[in-house]
This record gives sequence, C-alpha cells and structure tokens, in this order.
Amino acid sequence: MVGFISLKELQKFLQEKKGYVLIDVRDKEELSYGMIPTAKHLSVYELQEALQLNPEKFKAKYNFPKLGKQELIIFYCRTGHRSGMATAIATQAGYTAKTYSGGVWEYSQIDPKVKRY
Repeated sequence: MVGFISLKELQKFLQEKKGYVLIDVRDKEELSYGMIPTAKHLSVYELQEALQLNPEKFKAKYNFPKLGKQELIIFYCRTGHRSGMATAIATQAGYTAKTYSGGVWEYSQIDPKVKRY
C-alpha cells in the first residue's frame, strides 16, 4: 500500500530541512516548469535500475548520494500518478517511501516558481 503525505506535511519537512529526501520523478523536459525546493531529479522510468546501482555509480549518474533504505524518500510528479508508481517500486525494493500526490499541480498554488501545465 502506498503511503501519502499532504501539502501541509511536505511544507513541514521543507521548513525543517531534514529527515527526508525529495525526489521529482517527472521527465527531464518537464523540469523547466519548476521544481519543489530541495528536490532531486530521478525519472520514475529509471528508478528501478537506479536503486540497483552501487553508491559510486549512482552518485556519478544522478549527482546526489544514493538513497538510503532507512531515510524517508518523498516522491512527487505532476499530479501523483508517476510518484505513486515510484513509491511502489521503492517500497518493494525495501526503501521507506511516500508520495506527495498533490505534485506540481497543487504545489504551484503556493510557489510562483513552480508552474502548472
């Protein structure tokens, strides 16, 4: 079962700046519409393979440290579908993951740097 977090919960994590890793799973072309602050990019279509990489190869390919199984990973996309898929993939692989299903669509209402599309 996929775990969800609300906009309010996400805002709390963003304020505290610790206790999570935020992953944008949209396609690279979609990033021009803006990203939620602190987010790293990793397409949902690469996720399963990426989780199997060793830490050095992961960091070289994605420019951030490999996700740890004990840390909370929060996935988001445009409207929640792909982030739900990513959460299921990560959870099945033994990671602690949740989805922010409001995605860019909802977050754009509170951050003018993130655009709806």
